[in-house]
Order: sequence, then structure tokens, then C-alpha cells
Amino acid sequence: MPRRHRAREFGGVTILVAGIAIGSLGTVLWQGAQTPAGFGAGIRSMLDSFRAPPAGEAGRAKNAAENAAPNAEPSTNFDFYTTLPGIEVLVPPSTPDEPPPRSSPGGNYMLQAAAYSDFGEADRLKARLALAGLKSRIQKVSIQGSGDFYRVRLGPYATFAQMEAARTQLNKAGITDALGLKVKSR
Repeated sequence: MPRRHRAREFGGVTILVAGIAIGSLGTVLWQGAQTPAGFGAGIRSMLDSFRAPPAGEAGRAKNAAENAAPNAEPSTNFDFYTTLPGIEVLVPPSTPDEPPPRSSPGGNYMLQAAAYSDFGEADRLKARLALAGLKSRIQKVSIQGSGDFYRVRLGPYATFAQMEAARTQLNKAGITDALGLKVKSR
């Protein structure tokens, strides 16, 4: 009689393991089939969704706005003017009637093309800049009370003149409100 009891335990464990394996395989296949970019992209998007914070009221409002106007340009609300850390100083663009500031040791210049609360928008701008021949990067920052932002930045540039030359290229690419930054080295 004791042998029958062990056989039942073994059967239950086998069914449990088989159920977990079948469920996992089904989930992976379903995620892979849901994306047009290919099998691995579905798994990647599933893993990224677990890492991303849940969308709160701001996320729902943004989705509602996107659904209301699908062909509208993304909004450019530049809150990062007030959220720059202390090691970054805003540098206004030069004008023909005033000389450019002198380069000072211990820092570099950067351009910030834009900042978005959605990584996808930042990535689209980075791709657009790459097509225009500009190398940029995306920097994620978390602002207490406001959430995560993705800043699209170009640089660093050793001199103000190099930064201004890149700003001219940005203007030709249609981005006329980029921020010039003096970044102090720590």
C-alpha cells in the first residue's frame, strides 16, 4: 500500500511540472507571435514591460491624447529647464553682436535636443538625428514627484564653437530650441 501513495505523489509533481512547462512555452510563443518584428522582439518587449513603472494618471492622459489625435506631433513641454542638476549650467546660444564665452577648464559643452517622458519618443528623435548625420544618446533621469524622463543629448564638445557648429546642424534638422549646457567635471 505505501508504494501506491508514493506513485500518486510522483504523478502530482509530474503534472505540476508539465503544467508549468506548457504554460511557460505557451506564453513565450504567444509573445513571439504578437510582434511583427520577429520572435525575439516579443520576449524583449515582455521583459521591458516588467521593468517599466506602471503608467499612472499621466500615462493614461497621454494615451488618451495620442488616441484623440493620431497624426499630431508629440508635445514638447520642456520641464527640464528647472530640473537640471547643479553640475549643468545653461549656456545661451551666441548672437552675432556678442562674442562667444571663453572655454573654461574642467568641463565640456553638450546640447540637449529634447526630453520626453516616453522612451519611444526619445528613441524616434535619436533615429531622426542619426539620419541627419548627428550622433546622440539617450539619458534616463528620475525626477522626484515627476517620474522618469529620457533626454536626447549630443556631445560632449570640448569648445563652445564645436557646440555651436552642432547646434547649426540641429537647426538644419528642424530642431531649433536645443539647450546648450556647460557640464562641469566632478
